[in-house]
Amino acid sequence: MGICKDFNKLKPEFKEKLQSALKELDEKRIAYAIIETYRDQKVQDAYYAQGRESLDIVNQKRIEAGLSVIDEYQNRHIITKARHSKHTDGLAAGIVPVISNGRIPWLIRDASTAALWLSLAEVMKKHGLTWGGDWEPKNEWGIGWDPAHYEI
Repeated sequence: MGICKDFNKLKPEFKEKLQSALKELDEKRIAYAIIETYRDQKVQDAYYAQGRESLDIVNQKRIEAGLSVIDEYQNRHIITKARHSKHTDGLAAGIVPVISNGRIPWLIRDASTAALWLSLAEVMKKHGLTWGGDWEPKNEWGIGWDPAHYEI
């Protein structure tokens, strides 16, 4: 369990589109990282509990799912709106841009970091993937609440 990056657990129709998009990202030299592919339901349950249940319950679920424990600050933030995710169906992946120093620009605070997310999304969407950055609510750069999420 824990965080999975195994493409073999993805449904063939999603895997094909994802691999095609990643190939184009490589050709365009757009730096990215795969943070997660398939997610089992125990991991999803732990993610869903975050920000909704006490830290003790959240960390117990995280341990059972093979995830690291979090602190009180992290438990103030809801990280998913879904009890069941397309990740658990093998139809979603977390893909993020990477900046020159190898870091992920999680906080989109300016036009340059927004541009990284948007350039990655443009390629992914061209290959038939739905982007979580298109979901409401959106920030001042027009990027929605789950910019790392791609699904079919």
